[in-house]
Amino acid sequence: MNQGTNIDLAVEELRKGNLVALPTETVYGLAANATDEQSVTKIFAAKRRPFFDPLIVHFKDVESILPFVESIPEVAYSLFAKFSPGPLTLLLQKNDRIPGIVTSGLSSVAVRIPNHPDFQRVLHHLDFPLAAPSANVFGYISPTEPAHVVKQFGDEVAYVLDGGRCEFGLESTIVDCTLEPVRILRKGAITAEMLAEVLDYTPEEAKVSSSQPTAPGNIDVHYAPKKPLYVVDAKDLIEPLPANSAVMTFGKTPKVPGVFYADLSPSAELFEAAAAFFRTLHQLDEMPSVRQIYTTWFPEQGLGKALNDKLRRAKSSI
Repeated sequence: MNQGTNIDLAVEELRKGNLVALPTETVYGLAANATDEQSVTKIFAAKRRPFFDPLIVHFKDVESILPFVESIPEVAYSLFAKFSPGPLTLLLQKNDRIPGIVTSGLSSVAVRIPNHPDFQRVLHHLDFPLAAPSANVFGYISPTEPAHVVKQFGDEVAYVLDGGRCEFGLESTIVDCTLEPVRILRKGAITAEMLAEVLDYTPEEAKVSSSQPTAPGNIDVHYAPKKPLYVVDAKDLIEPLPANSAVMTFGKTPKVPGVFYADLSPSAELFEAAAAFFRTLHQLDEMPSVRQIYTTWFPEQGLGKALNDKLRRAKSSI
């Protein structure tokens, strides 16, 4: 696997039908030509991803989406105008130019306009959109740095485009625009409160099947480290913890001797915590001295709702 900052090399590999890991403002994506079934099949194989879990397709701008969908509703235009390029994915009715393997046979496709300059440069050199789920083995912690990608994949990925650390560190919000009122299919970097400013109503969260999801990120067990991750009440963190424990904290937390602490945000800022969330899980999962990880729920507001959703899917049973 090659790694570097060569945009032309990334473009060349994608044109050959190979997999390339690309930086986005959310997490690193494992990209391939979204219009080529063989290329997309490589994504599922490399990630060990079940074929029933659909992918997000990335475009350079709104105009480039039009040839691949039946239409773009006015509500989608309004959301794109406010939040794109950026961490927002919209579900639209697809046409036949998007292969069924991308959408797991569904008639809808999840589309996004990424805001990372390197991803945009790649898209502007291509005449096809890119399918790009998170660049990690299915079910494992999402990658927010090139090293997170490199350690998981070998020759299955032709090139890792190093765009540095991801800004948000949390996946895009997915909104279903095939129905009105629109609904949230996956919580992410754009909160329901932010969407409400455009919609004039707060969108509801749809109940998505784990066995037949209409959008990515809805499998019951997801984003999980290899080591046990326990979510407990804050009061339990001041009790004696098992040996070789680590605690992932948010805000001021009393410290217990003999425990390793990783502060997501000492000042209790949700944006800062979100950016550090997956990166810290990777760090703790790789530490030989740590056998189990403890943390607490985030405030159930704003980005805290998205972070709690990740914890619910990643946590172990006590």
